[in-house]
Amino acid sequence: MMTDPAADLSPLSDQELDRLAELLQAHGPNAMSLPEVDGLLVALICSPRLLLPSEYMPLILGDDGAFDDIEQAQEFYGLILRHWNTINTTLTATEGKDFKKLTADDLYWPVVDRDENDEVLGNEWADGFVAGMRTQWDNWMPMLDDEEQGGWLVCILALHHEHDENPDTKLAPQTPEQREYLVTRMIGGIVPIYRYMAPYRRLAMTMDIEEYDPLRYAPQRPEPRQVGPKIGRNDPCPCGSGKKFKNCHGKNRGGGAR
Repeated sequence: MMTDPAADLSPLSDQELDRLAELLQAHGPNAMSLPEVDGLLVALICSPRLLLPSEYMPLILGDDGAFDDIEQAQEFYGLILRHWNTINTTLTATEGKDFKKLTADDLYWPVVDRDENDEVLGNEWADGFVAGMRTQWDNWMPMLDDEEQGGWLVCILALHHEHDENPDTKLAPQTPEQREYLVTRMIGGIVPIYRYMAPYRRLAMTMDIEEYDPLRYAPQRPEPRQVGPKIGRNDPCPCGSGKKFKNCHGKNRGGGAR
């Protein structure tokens, strides 16, 4: 007898997260890893436009979206739905709270990739987050163009581009201290990013998707805001490349996803 995958929305246990990772790995080389899925879901939940599972599941599963049987498909979708709910519930609960008074228990702690020494890498998580941004890149432009708040995203983009073949975007070799900074900003930036995008999510809910333009209909923001690392166009890029921000990860802020 099949069960309703939406019936249980409790957080996934460690064993269930391992099971989700197994299902992803078994689906083939084009499927996302668990950290990538986590990053993707966080980005989609932060984004102004709500995507349906039918829109983002192909990103997760790759070319082949088929399962061995209906029970396996139901198990997979149930696990994804519950993980989405956990992220969404945790971030929603931070709304209206003083950021400085949030505790570690209030934050969302992502499922990140680690090396053989159990040190956080963050590259796969950042890859998934950027994949989520790419589904509606224009909707992220207000934050990318914000010199006070855009720094939260720059740290994620830096980790995403760390192993690029393109020397213009590839992250320079990092010292342990520089990498710790990027990873800390990546994890610590989830709540500020979610809160920054909140007015855009509310605005998008009041408009037809064809009419919604985040650059034209900029919502009013209460002050003061939680300030991220402020970055001027001529400041050193926080990715550690040694280049000016305008010539590094700020170079294509007005363009599409890279």
